[in-house]
Amino acid sequence: MKLASKDIDGFCRNPGKAAAALVYGTDAGQVRQRAAQIADAWLGPNADPMARCELTAEQITEDPALLSDELAAMSLMAPRRVILLREVEDKHLPAVQEAISHRSGGNFLVMYVTESLPAVSKLRVWAERAADAAAIA
Repeated sequence: MKLASKDIDGFCRNPGKAAAALVYGTDAGQVRQRAAQIADAWLGPNADPMARCELTAEQITEDPALLSDELAAMSLMAPRRVILLREVEDKHLPAVQEAISHRSGGNFLVMYVTESLPAVSKLRVWAERAADAAAIA
């Protein structure tokens, strides 16, 4: 879903039943801050640091199943997990879609890109149209 600017803060504080969020823009500091805010909101207060996993786009390129494995994994110690995917690109969309389809209900995917994504970006179009994902510019 494409979030209006008035809805972004509310989503960042409470992602609700969404499965993923794509945060992008040229202000790298604000992009990272929004991604961290969503992750913190999903995990809740006093979250276990091991409930957070950060992957790079290069890791997904080398091993596309890694993202699916992380999103499907269940934690013995924490009720929820967050997987952060840094600098994701359009070529990673098939791996993202596959991972979302197999995710454990307590897991959330936060993708962030520190550049402007054009309106024709496959990743952006998917996030704006998906019912269980959010696009945050």
